[in-house]
Amino acid sequence: MPHKIAINDTTYNNASDQERRQVHQLLSGLKIIGQADMVVPDASVKLVICPDAKDVCDPPPLQTFGFPGSIVDGIRDGINDVANALGLCNTACDLAASTALAACAANTAGAGYVFCVAVTEAARQECKKRC
Repeated sequence: MPHKIAINDTTYNNASDQERRQVHQLLSGLKIIGQADMVVPDASVKLVICPDAKDVCDPPPLQTFGFPGSIVDGIRDGINDVANALGLCNTACDLAASTALAACAANTAGAGYVFCVAVTEAARQECKKRC
């Protein structure tokens, strides 16, 4: 099921169409968001403060995961009550987002980087809501 991923409207509008497509392809390839998910501008969403790219480690190699859809859906479907009670679901959301942030730093710059970080943070929060 496709999801709407809301990010700050200024961040959205500062990124070009090409940057938005590149980020969507990057993050859906990592399964952080689904291929059919839509990133939408929303004035009520706060700006995300971006870390310096130098503070982000080198990204791990791109890997395809063994389930369709997005990591958000896979985590929700794959974590049972015991794991959820231990906080493993939230940890998995954070780990997936950390991978995405490293990929953002390695593959984007400028407004595209800011857009990538904002989408990653929105996906992290959505993932945690589903835990």
